[in-house]
Amino acid sequence: DYFHGYDDLMKRRVVFVGDARKRIQEDYLRILRYFRFYGRIAEVPDNHDTDTLAAIKENGAGLAQISGERIWMELSLILAGNFWGSLVENIIKCGLGPHIGMPKEPDVESFIGLYNSGKNIELNSVSRMTPLFRSEDE
Repeated sequence: DYFHGYDDLMKRRVVFVGDARKRIQEDYLRILRYFRFYGRIAEVPDNHDTDTLAAIKENGAGLAQISGERIWMELSLILAGNFWGSLVENIIKCGLGPHIGMPKEPDVESFIGLYNSGKNIELNSVSRMTPLFRSEDE
């Protein structure tokens, strides 16, 4: 194991192989894949690697180059996984929202309210995203 991936898995850590900035710039969709894999592997909702989040913040605008269909595919998988509320909140904190079709100022309070009250309710991905939007225009 040249990159110590096994050790990261045992620690339930999600990091990029090598330089995160380079990996992201090779394919900006890796940003959303990071959050999806985090939801699958991590044991707690908010124990992200700070260097990884810094690389994501620096390169988030690159997501604007990715088709809406590919973004929605990853986002819907994030919304169907573990820690979906915390992950979307982190996506917003990283400044990714406007690059992936979210409003510039999403209603995070309503979204977290749904997450906290609906954790055990089966909701589809669209229903989980809806509270972020304040109007039909958004």
